[in-house]
Amino acid sequence: MTPYSQKITSKWVAVFLILSLILSTFISAAPAFADTPAKPQAPQNLRIADPSDVTHNKATFTWDMIGNDTDPQDANDIQVYNADTGGWLAWGNRWTRAVTGLDPNKTYRIYITWNGSSPSDVNNRSNVVEFTTTADTSEYKDAPLAPPSYLKVTALSDNSVTLSWGASPNATGYDVYMNGGWMGGTWSNDSTTFMYTLPGESKFEAGKTYKFEVGAQNPPNPVSKNSNPVILTWGELPAPQGLQVVSATRNTASLGWAPVPGALGYEVYRDGKKAGDTVTNHYVAEELEEGTTYSFAVVALNNLWTSAASESVQVVPGANYNNVTYYMSWAIGARQYQPSDMPVADLTHILYAFADVCWKKFGSDGKACQTDQVPLQNRYVYDGEVVIGDQENDLKTMAEVTAIRDANPHLKVLTSVGGWSWSNNFSNVAKTEVTRRTFANSIVDYIRTYKMDGIDIDWEYPVEGGEESNSRDPEDTVNFPKLMKTVREALDAAGSVDGKYYLLTIASGQGDNFVRNADLGHASQYLDFINIMTYDYAGSWETLANHNAPLYFDPAHPRAATSAPRNNVNGGVLGHLQGGVPNYKLVVGVPFYGKGWQGCPSGEYATCERGSEIGTWEAGIFDFTDVEENYLTDAKYVHTWNEAAKVSSLYSEEDGIFITYNDETTMKYMASMVRKLDIAGTMSWDISADRNLKLNSELAKGLPIDGHVNADALSCSNERRGGGGKQLEAESRLERFGRSNRLRSFRQ
Repeated sequence: MTPYSQKITSKWVAVFLILSLILSTFISAAPAFADTPAKPQAPQNLRIADPSDVTHNKATFTWDMIGNDTDPQDANDIQVYNADTGGWLAWGNRWTRAVTGLDPNKTYRIYITWNGSSPSDVNNRSNVVEFTTTADTSEYKDAPLAPPSYLKVTALSDNSVTLSWGASPNATGYDVYMNGGWMGGTWSNDSTTFMYTLPGESKFEAGKTYKFEVGAQNPPNPVSKNSNPVILTWGELPAPQGLQVVSATRNTASLGWAPVPGALGYEVYRDGKKAGDTVTNHYVAEELEEGTTYSFAVVALNNLWTSAASESVQVVPGANYNNVTYYMSWAIGARQYQPSDMPVADLTHILYAFADVCWKKFGSDGKACQTDQVPLQNRYVYDGEVVIGDQENDLKTMAEVTAIRDANPHLKVLTSVGGWSWSNNFSNVAKTEVTRRTFANSIVDYIRTYKMDGIDIDWEYPVEGGEESNSRDPEDTVNFPKLMKTVREALDAAGSVDGKYYLLTIASGQGDNFVRNADLGHASQYLDFINIMTYDYAGSWETLANHNAPLYFDPAHPRAATSAPRNNVNGGVLGHLQGGVPNYKLVVGVPFYGKGWQGCPSGEYATCERGSEIGTWEAGIFDFTDVEENYLTDAKYVHTWNEAAKVSSLYSEEDGIFITYNDETTMKYMASMVRKLDIAGTMSWDISADRNLKLNSELAKGLPIDGHVNADALSCSNERRGGGGKQLEAESRLERFGRSNRLRSFRQ
């Protein structure tokens, strides 16, 4: 097992304190602006070294570094905060010293703390620096005319083919091509159907291949690229390809397959007998018997031809759950967790975190989108295009992950775009059809180039919440489903060419406000499944020693009369179900980390001084492996099990530290909850935090992925919904103040 390194401990903070005291006798700070001088334990002499270090969207700063730049222990890891609002802005170190995503012509005031030091203690804060960003004098290019979307056949006869497609924004007409030759066109934006008829008594020739494409025009501007091609070999339909079980519950199986060009519908067969019809490339088989093996196949048809059956897939309801996890791109750094360390035999989906979205030529981290180092970014990158998150490492690491997928055919790998720190421009992207199409088409290019099985969209959050700098709009509620529809159509169009079913998933907030703000009842029709982030119900933004991810309502909770009945994992799932999301599209989130507080006079539900200044990789956040190896084994810490909430905690009276976490027993109850609520499985953040595989293995036992029912799993009849079914309005602390363990994490 790979050892931990660079843990944040009280000794580490003490070292910084001693060194800062020594250096302060030799350093005369000259900050650009200071409310009060920095205390000795805080970073000293924060400053903008040169006026040129401030641009229209970025400010580079420095401070008096401790030690040297050759020893990893002297990395000078820091966190950056907005001095006026207290909001977190960025992480940094000796080599990464900037805040990005800033607005032009705006004055900002910032301070920094050492990583691991609580910003709520003013003694940990540096001096405050004030700066004003410059005007934006950059030149930006308009996106080229988008190609018509998702070209399909809608009718056929012996001598005619009728085509339809999605309108191209700003197009004034369309050109239709067959085998590269122009066959005609339409002359308005909304004229998106075309019937091509052979002249006279001519008929299409059996066995001959005909390739249809459509391009958009808006003279005098350049024409668009052509749509996806529709290729017909006259007289036959190919068998559907890429049939897969997208998700399964105890009595339901959701199927997906690549659209067949020329098909007008599909017949679905179960164990050799027709089970149903559908006009889309999706089908939900219901009223299945738990533990029974079923075989499904699909046949494509139109009014002239019928295809052979697809290859069959098997599903065992109650034993083919989704076990989804995130792999962080920065896990290869100080965490030293490699793709090969993942327990892929017990996983179904890996979400590679994170890709970013380009806006005004820059990513959310301030890096220029255009670079010769990345194949898809070696030219001008337009607003809304998905870009590589880590330009130095992602290409290599993603190749390693997809190679593991290739050796494990049951496994799917998706790129996750966004996350806490990179959700800056989702609202901007979703706002217009031009940027929606740019985003969707770039996703297709991205997953084809990097050999992914689909895309996971982690927009944190529509309408409200998330980072202060995020774009947001009340119209996000309308635009979120539009964006999902646009992406779904682009994926299906690509799948019809590639013979592959591409997945579309999202990460959703656990609060009822996310369900409303994203209009999930409507948007879910375009999604394969939804990973609910049912964690971070508590954190360092409050002093209550609360639980990070309580499974159920605890009547002893101090907020039992207000938010506690709703703010738990069970409440998060029920909120989505009541919001109109189908049960077979829900995957519940599981944290492989805990939260901590210090200055606690007692344990659970005590009022503490602040969030813990110790942690595994950042203050107040404890990987489960860290907990089991270094705190459960420490006699100072007393373990408590909360029978109502089904979670564990530790308390050290000597140190005044309280740590809450979900353990192996919690995983048993989590699996039982999934079966009781009849949803599709679990998602964990993140796999590197469970190095001894205690949590993931328990989930795999309780929620099998391999078609073998576990008769020894905790009975779901032991479940209870908690809170008397009371569903209170969720004031999600997560969405108001943000998660501290996502991309905001110290990336090493």
